[in-house]
Amino acid sequence: MIDRPTTRSLQLLAIGTAQGDDMRFAVEQLESLADCRHVPSIGDATSVVQADAPHWICLLQSRTGQFAQRDVESLHQIAPLARLILVVGQWSEGETRSGTPLAGVFRVAWHHLPYGLLCERAAWEGGIPSRLGLPRTSRLVDRVESYAQMNVPNRSKRDAPSNDGERSLVIVADHREAFESLAESCRAAGWSSRWLRSTDAARDVGGPLVWIWGAWSEEFAREAAGWHRDAPSLILTDFPRADACRAIRRAGWDIAGRPLDD
Repeated sequence: MIDRPTTRSLQLLAIGTAQGDDMRFAVEQLESLADCRHVPSIGDATSVVQADAPHWICLLQSRTGQFAQRDVESLHQIAPLARLILVVGQWSEGETRSGTPLAGVFRVAWHHLPYGLLCERAAWEGGIPSRLGLPRTSRLVDRVESYAQMNVPNRSKRDAPSNDGERSLVIVADHREAFESLAESCRAAGWSSRWLRSTDAARDVGGPLVWIWGAWSEEFAREAAGWHRDAPSLILTDFPRADACRAIRRAGWDIAGRPLDD
């Protein structure tokens, strides 16, 4: 019988310059996620790939057109077992709707790090299927279905109502449409949701909280963080910038950017 290690060290190679605030933020998050090496270009990556055989290769795309499809194919050729991830910077947001996105890569927006890859890392460590394990030709709907299966082992658990409070959360949103769009996704993952429209009412929430936030200030975020120190609290905000992400996290919140499907 062969003894298998209980944990593995995820080896990650990041390729691209990190001159903008968004890419510097992305590199910081990737380094917190795995054993990460960083090189500035595809040419510099070849020797590292051959020597280290990284499990994941992340392309740091600051702007559309920085990497060509031939670069993706070259990486697939020299590292066929590595998973290719495209980290999209703030000047590439919306590329899937108005540009020509690269094929054969897993896309994640810079402001979704590290959360956009936490489930993938957990699946990798546990040796279970994940979105990164899908074929290169997989569609967005395939990745969504895979993600749902990762987080919801069976339908009966998903549909079962929560009586102990551990699977319920509060969503603070100005408009019901915003609440319902997020509540539907939470429901699919086995969470029941309650809508709060009033900022003041959120002060008395004791459990997990998601705040769909438009305008914000660091001072208010710091004050609000004191309301929920013992419960997970997340802010969703439109197209955040790196300084906003750092400020909100300094205030004690987690943050994720919208749109969530880029």
